[in-house]
Amino acid sequence: MSRASRRASLEARLEARVAEFRSVLLRALKACAGGSYGMFGQNDLADKRLGNVARRLTSADARELLALADEITQLREELGFADPDPLVGRYLAYRAMRGSNVPGEPKLAAQFLAELS
Repeated sequence: MSRASRRASLEARLEARVAEFRSVLLRALKACAGGSYGMFGQNDLADKRLGNVARRLTSADARELLALADEITQLREELGFADPDPLVGRYLAYRAMRGSNVPGEPKLAAQFLAELS
């Protein structure tokens, strides 16, 4: 496989993963805005203390999004892109929000959906 065809293959894979990330993100944001929790990891510390019960509190969509984010980041690094994917970066920034003044997950999801519209 030539260098150009390998790069084209990586770019196609990256594009597919970014599209999948966006699709899963929109679905998950709508569910979270409707009242489900676990997408932004606000209860991660409590989840660690609860052990196996934590699986019920953690969003399957969040786990999928984080796996896709890792893959997208790795592909971008392989392709030599210096900056993170904007959508992935924004989701990770929302997940990093902590503090007593940070809105709850449904409100964060609604805010993120509004930004994407």
